[in-house]
Amino acid sequence: MKPTDAPKIDRPSEAGEYDDGMQALLQIVWGEGFLSPGGPEEVARLLEGSDIAGCTVLDIGCGLGAIDELLVAEQALQRAAQRYPLQANITCEGAGLSSVQPGLAGVIGSVLASVVELAQSGQWNRFKACRNCRHSFVDQSRNASATFCRTSCKSQAGMRAYRSRQRGSAEQ
Repeated sequence: MKPTDAPKIDRPSEAGEYDDGMQALLQIVWGEGFLSPGGPEEVARLLEGSDIAGCTVLDIGCGLGAIDELLVAEQALQRAAQRYPLQANITCEGAGLSSVQPGLAGVIGSVLASVVELAQSGQWNRFKACRNCRHSFVDQSRNASATFCRTSCKSQAGMRAYRSRQRGSAEQ
Protein backbone atom coordinates (compact mmCIF):
# COMPACT_ATOMS: atom_id res chain seq x y z
CA MET A 1 0.00 0.00 0.00
CA LYS A 2 1.35 3.42 -0.91
CA PRO A 3 1.27 6.20 1.68
CA THR A 4 -1.25 8.04 -0.50
CA ASP A 5 -3.55 4.97 -0.40
CA ALA A 6 -3.58 4.81 3.40
CA PRO A 7 -6.95 5.58 4.96
CA LYS A 8 -7.20 9.03 6.49
CA ILE A 9 -7.49 8.88 10.27
CA ASP A 10 -9.55 11.62 11.84
CA ARG A 11 -7.80 13.00 14.87
CA PRO A 12 -10.08 14.40 17.58
CA SER A 13 -9.13 18.00 16.73
CA GLU A 14 -9.72 17.38 13.01
CA ALA A 15 -13.07 15.72 13.64
CA GLY A 16 -14.14 18.72 15.74
CA GLU A 17 -14.50 16.72 18.96
CA TYR A 18 -11.87 18.69 20.87
CA ASP A 19 -11.83 22.11 19.26
CA ASP A 20 -10.82 25.11 21.38
CA GLY A 21 -14.38 25.64 22.65
CA MET A 22 -14.81 22.01 23.69
CA GLN A 23 -11.41 21.97 25.39
CA ALA A 24 -12.31 25.13 27.31
CA LEU A 25 -15.65 23.64 28.39
CA LEU A 26 -14.10 20.35 29.52
CA GLN A 27 -11.43 22.22 31.47
CA ILE A 28 -14.11 24.25 33.26
CA VAL A 29 -15.79 20.99 34.28
CA TRP A 30 -12.74 18.83 35.11
CA GLY A 31 -9.97 21.35 35.85
CA GLU A 32 -7.27 23.13 33.87
CA GLY A 33 -5.43 20.73 31.57
CA PHE A 34 -7.90 17.86 32.12
CA LEU A 35 -10.45 16.65 29.56
CA SER A 36 -12.01 13.95 31.74
CA PRO A 37 -12.72 13.18 35.41
CA GLY A 38 -9.78 13.08 37.75
CA GLY A 39 -7.71 16.15 38.33
CA PRO A 40 -4.81 16.73 40.69
CA GLU A 41 -6.65 15.18 43.65
CA GLU A 42 -7.27 11.91 41.78
CA VAL A 43 -3.64 11.75 40.59
CA ALA A 44 -2.48 12.23 44.20
CA ARG A 45 -4.88 9.50 45.40
CA LEU A 46 -3.70 7.04 42.75
CA LEU A 47 -0.02 7.65 43.50
CA GLU A 48 -0.37 7.72 47.29
CA GLY A 49 2.38 5.57 48.79
CA SER A 50 4.19 5.19 45.45
CA ASP A 51 7.66 6.62 44.99
CA ILE A 52 8.05 7.49 41.30
CA ALA A 53 11.22 9.55 41.77
CA GLY A 54 13.70 8.62 39.06
CA CYS A 55 11.11 6.48 37.25
CA THR A 56 9.95 6.76 33.68
CA VAL A 57 6.19 7.27 33.49
CA LEU A 58 4.17 6.44 30.38
CA ASP A 59 0.90 8.35 30.21
CA ILE A 60 -1.53 6.72 27.79
CA GLY A 61 -4.79 8.50 27.40
CA CYS A 62 -6.62 11.53 26.18
CA GLY A 63 -5.81 14.90 27.61
CA LEU A 64 -3.80 18.07 27.43
CA GLY A 65 -0.85 16.81 29.46
CA ALA A 66 -1.87 18.25 32.82
CA ILE A 67 -1.17 14.99 34.64
CA ASP A 68 2.34 14.84 33.19
CA GLU A 69 3.01 18.48 34.07
CA LEU A 70 1.72 17.86 37.59
CA LEU A 71 4.00 14.86 38.10
CA VAL A 72 7.06 16.68 36.76
CA ALA A 73 6.36 19.80 38.84
CA GLU A 74 5.86 17.85 42.05
CA GLN A 75 9.05 15.84 41.51
CA ALA A 76 10.99 19.05 40.81
CA LEU A 77 9.68 20.62 44.01
CA GLN A 78 10.58 17.50 46.01
CA ARG A 79 14.16 17.60 44.66
CA ALA A 80 14.39 21.33 45.43
CA ALA A 81 13.16 20.73 48.99
CA GLN A 82 15.90 18.15 49.53
CA ARG A 83 18.63 20.29 47.97
CA TYR A 84 17.67 23.60 49.63
CA PRO A 85 16.56 22.84 53.21
CA LEU A 86 14.33 25.30 55.02
CA GLN A 87 14.19 26.32 58.66
CA ALA A 88 10.97 26.90 60.59
CA ASN A 89 10.74 30.30 62.28
CA ILE A 90 8.10 30.46 65.00
CA THR A 91 7.34 33.72 66.79
CA CYS A 92 4.40 35.21 68.67
CA GLU A 93 3.28 36.86 65.40
CA GLY A 94 3.15 33.59 63.49
CA ALA A 95 5.25 30.97 61.78
CA GLY A 96 7.14 30.86 58.53
CA LEU A 97 9.97 29.23 56.66
CA SER A 98 13.33 30.65 55.63
CA SER A 99 16.43 29.39 53.90
CA VAL A 100 19.43 28.32 55.95
CA GLN A 101 21.95 28.58 53.11
CA PRO A 102 23.91 31.63 51.91
CA GLY A 103 24.21 32.98 48.36
CA LEU A 104 22.29 31.65 45.37
CA ALA A 105 21.22 28.54 47.29
CA GLY A 106 19.65 30.87 49.87
CA VAL A 107 17.77 32.76 47.17
CA ILE A 108 16.42 29.51 45.73
CA GLY A 109 15.50 28.37 49.24
CA SER A 110 13.62 31.65 49.81
CA VAL A 111 11.65 31.09 46.61
CA LEU A 112 10.85 27.57 47.78
CA ALA A 113 9.68 28.97 51.15
CA SER A 114 7.38 31.36 49.26
CA VAL A 115 5.98 28.43 47.26
CA VAL A 116 5.19 26.61 50.52
CA GLU A 117 3.44 29.69 51.92
CA LEU A 118 1.40 30.12 48.72
CA ALA A 119 0.42 26.44 48.80
CA GLN A 120 -0.65 26.65 52.44
CA SER A 121 -2.70 29.78 51.81
CA GLY A 122 -4.51 28.15 48.89
CA GLN A 123 -3.13 30.68 46.40
CA TRP A 124 -0.56 28.44 44.65
CA ASN A 125 -3.11 27.48 41.97
CA ARG A 126 -3.16 31.13 40.87
CA PHE A 127 0.56 31.13 40.02
CA LYS A 128 0.66 29.89 36.41
CA ALA A 129 2.70 29.71 33.22
CA CYS A 130 1.22 31.37 30.12
CA ARG A 131 0.13 28.81 27.49
CA ASN A 132 1.57 31.03 24.76
CA CYS A 133 4.87 32.53 25.96
CA ARG A 134 5.45 30.33 29.08
CA HIS A 135 6.12 33.40 31.28
CA SER A 136 4.81 33.09 34.81
CA PHE A 137 1.89 35.22 35.97
CA VAL A 138 -0.57 35.50 38.85
CA ASP A 139 -4.10 34.62 37.74
CA GLN A 140 -6.37 37.36 39.08
CA SER A 141 -9.53 36.16 37.35
CA ARG A 142 -12.55 35.58 39.56
CA ASN A 143 -12.62 31.79 39.04
CA ALA A 144 -8.84 31.23 38.65
CA SER A 145 -9.27 30.04 35.05
CA ALA A 146 -6.90 32.37 33.15
CA THR A 147 -4.42 30.57 30.89
CA PHE A 148 -2.67 33.54 29.25
CA CYS A 149 -0.62 36.27 30.90
CA ARG A 150 -1.82 39.08 28.62
CA THR A 151 -4.56 39.65 26.08
CA SER A 152 -1.88 39.85 23.36
CA CYS A 153 -0.77 36.28 24.20
CA LYS A 154 -4.38 35.10 24.02
CA SER A 155 -4.76 36.83 20.64
CA GLN A 156 -1.56 35.25 19.30
CA ALA A 157 -2.67 31.78 20.38
CA GLY A 158 -6.13 32.32 18.86
CA MET A 159 -4.65 33.51 15.58
CA ARG A 160 -2.27 30.53 15.50
CA ALA A 161 -5.20 28.14 16.03
CA TYR A 162 -7.26 29.93 13.38
CA ARG A 163 -4.46 29.73 10.80
CA SER A 164 -3.91 26.07 11.63
CA ARG A 165 -7.61 25.36 11.03
CA GLN A 166 -7.50 27.31 7.76
CA ARG A 167 -4.48 25.31 6.55
CA GLY A 168 -6.26 22.09 7.49
CA SER A 169 -9.42 22.99 5.57
CA ALA A 170 -7.39 24.14 2.53
CA GLU A 171 -5.64 20.75 2.35
CA GLN A 172 -8.92 18.84 2.15
